[in-house]
Amino acid sequence: MLPLSEVMRCGIFTNSRGDALLVHDQYISGLAWVEYDHTDRSLTLVYDDGRMQSFGYEISNRSGVNIRTAVNVHFALLKGGAIKNVIKLALVQR
Repeated sequence: MLPLSEVMRCGIFTNSRGDALLVHDQYISGLAWVEYDHTDRSLTLVYDDGRMQSFGYEISNRSGVNIRTAVNVHFALLKGGAIKNVIKLALVQR
């Protein structure tokens, strides 16, 4: 499965309170949870059927520190400059 960043435009925003928002421009279905591996600063999407998909970008040092305190990731679908859908998924720390 290709990394998310190779099939759509996407990015992640974090803050020091542990909030994490992943924005994307195409619909994503069947997501179960998200995993963050702090050793290689990678984010992996896990689907209901067990498939795994890399986010495709290395998480920056600052965002990595922020995301280590997060328990959820909000996914926001952006279309035409407006948020069309938001879902909240559990974040598993590895």
